[in-house]
Amino acid sequence: VSPQTSPILPCPSPPTNQGAAGSEMLDQAKALRMEAETLYRKRDVNAELLEKELLLARKTARDDALKAERRVKEVQKEVEQLKYDLCLAAQRAQREGAVA
Repeated sequence: VSPQTSPILPCPSPPTNQGAAGSEMLDQAKALRMEAETLYRKRDVNAELLEKELLLARKTARDDALKAERRVKEVQKEVEQLKYDLCLAAQRAQREGAVA
């Protein structure tokens, strides 16, 4: 008569302090997630600020270009007026030279 053998059951793992370590890891994961979310929001805010700064720079450049254009036109008018005045002065000098 052979003794009845029962299947060998695996032994449970020895108790560890894994519960505390797992909780600590969970806390670290939550902290990292919160930090990532904060950085993501900051990135969005920074991108928005950079976009506004770019728009302002473009507007300023456009305004400066328009001012420069207006100034060029003013100077061109001044040059034309000076040419006209010089021509009149030359004609007057010729007439006065011819009379003298």
